[in-house]
Amino acid sequence: MSRGLLQLINPYARLRKGQALLASKVGEAYFGSKVLLAQYPPGSGKTLAVLLGVLESGIPRVIYLARTKTQFQAPLREARALERRGVRLSVVTLVNKMDLCLLRKDQSMSYRDFLKFCRLKRSSGLCPFSSTVSTRLDLPTVVDVPTLKGVGMSRGLCPFAVAWSLLRRARVIVASYPYVFDEALFNLFLTKSGLNFKEALLVVDEAHNLPQQIIDLSRNVLSETAILRARRELFSIKHEVADVTPAVKVLDGLSRILRAHRGEKERELSVDEVGGLEGYSEDFRALAALYERKSGVVSGLSEVADFLEALGKASHDHLLYVTSRSGERELVLVNINPGRVARKVFSSVRSAVLMSATLPPPEYLISMLNLEESRVEVVSAGSPWGKGIVAVSFSGISSRYPERSPELYELYGELITEICSLEGVFRALAVFPSYSFLANVWPYVRVPVKIREYPESSLDEVLGKVANLDRFLLMVVAWGKLVEGVEFKMLSKNLIDTIIIAGLPVPEPSLENSKIRELLRDKLGDESKAWKYTFYFPAIARVVQAIGRGVRAEYERPKVFILDERIEGEGEEYLKLHGFGVVRVSVSEFLSARRSSKEKFI
Repeated sequence: MSRGLLQLINPYARLRKGQALLASKVGEAYFGSKVLLAQYPPGSGKTLAVLLGVLESGIPRVIYLARTKTQFQAPLREARALERRGVRLSVVTLVNKMDLCLLRKDQSMSYRDFLKFCRLKRSSGLCPFSSTVSTRLDLPTVVDVPTLKGVGMSRGLCPFAVAWSLLRRARVIVASYPYVFDEALFNLFLTKSGLNFKEALLVVDEAHNLPQQIIDLSRNVLSETAILRARRELFSIKHEVADVTPAVKVLDGLSRILRAHRGEKERELSVDEVGGLEGYSEDFRALAALYERKSGVVSGLSEVADFLEALGKASHDHLLYVTSRSGERELVLVNINPGRVARKVFSSVRSAVLMSATLPPPEYLISMLNLEESRVEVVSAGSPWGKGIVAVSFSGISSRYPERSPELYELYGELITEICSLEGVFRALAVFPSYSFLANVWPYVRVPVKIREYPESSLDEVLGKVANLDRFLLMVVAWGKLVEGVEFKMLSKNLIDTIIIAGLPVPEPSLENSKIRELLRDKLGDESKAWKYTFYFPAIARVVQAIGRGVRAEYERPKVFILDERIEGEGEEYLKLHGFGVVRVSVSEFLSARRSSKEKFI
């Protein structure tokens, strides 16, 4: 399809720079069975470009993966825009079952507990929503979560069952990462969707997250609280079981391992230290089923069974450790080599597009995802997107863990307050390394209107709070839901004119990160690169993603302030590669100038 024909079906006034190139590369990658790495800046329209490439090449089925529900908005928005242009592209959204469930439930329960809750409600006949869905159900071409829930409520149907029923007739399936990168769920997904994976295109949005997401999906956690619950449950059914002694010994063994953990936040364990307890998973599964039939609630016995089953399947790629980071002692089992799972996916799909504004270097993705190097191709927008944007980099301040103190939090609060009082700063987005860091700085930020992100916050909720405000400070977390793949827009207008990076969001030092660094060191043969890819690059990538919230069109030039001296050096060079200008200023000089100007004014 020529550029002219692409423009003909383009739902907007004109194609953005690089969109025609990306659309053609998508088709070439599909017919060449390639894995396309696409680095395109925020606001460049990469999602639309991919969909135009799908239409151009006649690709029959697409699985479009996004990390969070807020990131689902891009493919849904573009599919609706195409439909208004007269181009119908059938799309179905598939989020997890818990997010679609219409029953009242404890929102704090884990997803695994919810699945057990769901099974109990269905088996007991207490769920009023039918899982039998007519194939003649009349629905819009683009089906999103509100549509699924609305149909479920009005017709007495399980929204998740409705979504499953629509998969076979959808050309584009917008889903969360687990449907492809959780091994058990992937097999079920293929069966339900009727996908011939060897003829499908897999699109991974915000693909810089993919290695860590695969790691997170493999994580199994058993807490001290769950073990105590399991013990109570076991004794409540002991009269219905021939002998509970073996199960009691297993729980005693798990408790001893946790009690031995004192002082340090994390300690690695060998499988030998668990002492063969994994062989009892089926026994605990049977005990859990007995207790749950009797009580009608999800059991701690089931959590023990899940953990022991995962332990029995663990390979040399798994890390087993005990931790108290969450506030209580826990056993954690996690696969720190995502390439084992990723290789199966990428070797079996016809073609894939991994896209992001901050895509890591190809050698990192090839190493972490175990990609076939001969299949990998790279495409980029070709020109810096940050041209004309100047980032003010502050020296004399850092959010390093050893330096965190009440005095540091107060200094961050003062700097943010002063920035928000600068001329031309009206609607600012301050991005913090963590929720705890945000909470500590919050009391020291003195602006008329400040709004903060919580772990449970949604984009719609935040937009509702700021939509009609002329001036505000929105305080969010770099690793939360509101920094990448979302748009702060109302009536097509970007609400953000200023970005404040309130500390470099370097991943926290941990056993898992240390093991990932070792894995990269072994694969790359370079200790320095391994450290950079594990800790420094993810932080810089989040900075660029955050700045992208203020650049949703080529003409937008947000004001940018980076309050962490660690951006100097490689971080500044990375920003310059994206077209940014960088100006350094010391904290003392900035505050002195601000105080002086106020004194003169007075």
